[in-house]
Amino acid sequence: MTRPKRKSASKRKFYKNLIHNCLVQTYRRMEDMVSTLPMDGVDLDKDTKDSRTIKNVIAIEQEWILDPDLREEISLIDLGPPPDKA
Repeated sequence: MTRPKRKSASKRKFYKNLIHNCLVQTYRRMEDMVSTLPMDGVDLDKDTKDSRTIKNVIAIEQEWILDPDLREEISLIDLGPPPDKA
C-alpha cells in the first residue's frame, strides 16, 4: 500500500502559498480577459476574438472549478441571453 509523503510544515506552507498565488493570478487574468468583452453579448457560433476569449475563460474555469453546478453559479461568463432580450 502506498501513502502520500508527509511534507514538513514549511513545505506545506510554501505549497499552500504557491497554490493561492496561482489562483489569484489566474482569476486576475480571467477578469482582464472578460473586461475586453462587449456587454451586449457575443455569438459563440462565430470564430471571433470575443468568442475565443469566452471559450478560453470557460476552459480555465472548467480546469479550476470541477463542480459544474458551482461553476455555473460563480462563473465570470453568463451564457444566458442579455437582460434586455430575456
